[in-house]
Amino acid sequence: VVDPMSCARYPGTLQDLRGEFQSKALAGLVMLLRAHTRSQLVPLRQDIQLRSAITSEDDAEELEKAVKEAQEQSREIIAQIEQSCSDYMNKASTDGGWGVEVVKVSMDNIELADEQIIKDMQAIVQSQLATKRKQMEGRA
Repeated sequence: VVDPMSCARYPGTLQDLRGEFQSKALAGLVMLLRAHTRSQLVPLRQDIQLRSAITSEDDAEELEKAVKEAQEQSREIIAQIEQSCSDYMNKASTDGGWGVEVVKVSMDNIELADEQIIKDMQAIVQSQLATKRKQMEGRA
C-alpha cells in the first residue's frame, strides 16, 4: 500500500479490493500469455525436433543445444510477461485510485488446460518412441 487514503476510499472492504486486484492480475496474465504459443512458453523436445528437423541419434548434442536455447528464450519471454503484468497492474492501480503498488509479479509454473493438447503430445511421444524402438530392433 503506497497511498493508505486511496485504499481507505475504495468502495468496499479490503477483501473486495484484494479480490478485484487478483481478478485484474489474472486477466492481465491471461491476456499477455495468449500472445505466445505453447511451444514458446513451454518448449519440448518434440517442438525443437519439428522446428529444426533434427531426427538422427547422431544429432543428440545439437538437439540438446537447441533445447537449452529454447528454454532460455522461454525464460526471457516469461520474464517479459511478468514485467508487463507488473506494469499493467500498477497502471490499473493508478487509474482505479487503489493506492496499491505491485513490486513484483512471479509465475511459478505454466500448465496446459486443454486435455486434447496433452493427449496429442503424448501420442507424438509414443509415436517417436515406437519409431526409435523399430530402428533399434532393425539394428539388432
